[in-house]
Amino acid sequence: MTAEVAMRDAKERAELANAAKSSFLANMSHEIRTPLGAIMGFVSLMKDEGISQQQINSYVSVVERNSAQLMRIIDDILDLSKVEAGMMVIEHIDFSLVELLSDFASLMGFRAREKGVIFELKAMTELPDVVNSDPTRIRQILTNVVGNAIKFTDKGSVSLRVSYSNEILRFEVSDTGRGISEEQAEKLFQPFAQGDPSTTRKYGGTGLGLVLTRRLSEALGGGFVLESSTLGVGSKFSASIRVILPERSRFVRALGFASESVRNAGVQGLLSDLRILLVEDSPDNQALFSIYLNRAGAKIDIASDGQRGVEMALAENYDVVLMDVQMPIMDGITAVKRLRASGYGVPVIALTAHAMKEERVRCLEAGYSGFLSKPIQRSELVDALVKYRPQ
Repeated sequence: MTAEVAMRDAKERAELANAAKSSFLANMSHEIRTPLGAIMGFVSLMKDEGISQQQINSYVSVVERNSAQLMRIIDDILDLSKVEAGMMVIEHIDFSLVELLSDFASLMGFRAREKGVIFELKAMTELPDVVNSDPTRIRQILTNVVGNAIKFTDKGSVSLRVSYSNEILRFEVSDTGRGISEEQAEKLFQPFAQGDPSTTRKYGGTGLGLVLTRRLSEALGGGFVLESSTLGVGSKFSASIRVILPERSRFVRALGFASESVRNAGVQGLLSDLRILLVEDSPDNQALFSIYLNRAGAKIDIASDGQRGVEMALAENYDVVLMDVQMPIMDGITAVKRLRASGYGVPVIALTAHAMKEERVRCLEAGYSGFLSKPIQRSELVDALVKYRPQ
């Protein structure tokens, strides 16, 4: 190859890369500004005089739906950008695979019941109870794939089949949803491309989820593919990851979970008799979380700063504490350290607007039992607390 040809090829590659970057930024701008425009517009409409309660409820639903869509877009963009830049940190820690799958099945079962479909998890082989890998990224992969399947399935079922062989964990997700044509399948793993242009209008999202899932699966030593799909019948996706078995790992012979199909299942009563201390300085968040938790049946006390939170936690008997991280007088990190130094053993869950891994690690090292990133959806909050309900 002559120098002239090499230079021309390099120029063409640079132009293609630049065009791809421009397309990515244009799509990103469009995907962010579209729900943001709806949010701003309908908030403005709610300020109008003389509108009915029915109209307000309708506008709030639009704002809520577009806010959730905007949050998903931002999360996907940030994660994909880190993966593409080689900055995604992959952990290698020992964790209970059985516990992760059990917790995940409970969450997806709840989502499926709300949608009116059945969700089933089944182990196809013996599974190691403890493995070494990145539990956060495994959970993200499963959430993307199973969550997608539930989203696109209006009736029938979604199943997750798990198997293990030669250090490879394999997850097969099948659904009875809308299915994908061959032409649509070609666009699935292209950033910001969706098989059907009407998908965004009906279901929301950017199409980044499957791209991110493939990148994460590859980063964990495996892969992610569309095994098969038929329009109007359903689809099957398969993700694989490589894991290491610690010496203490043992094999579990049976693991299964199935949800019932219940239309319009709510959260009322799921937290009955649960005593919660909410330590949060924002009056708006105090009101919001109190409404969420009271409607789920919990009993709530509120502290507006970390110092008061420590005093109330030590003086009363709570089942769980929800504690903001950034607060006046005493921040959450200092507060939870003081509680743990006093021998306080009640679960304390962090509430923070920081979603970065470093913040999660900082909170857990300080003594928090769990971590929730704001904005927090009602179902997410209830899911995190239901396991603490008195038996």
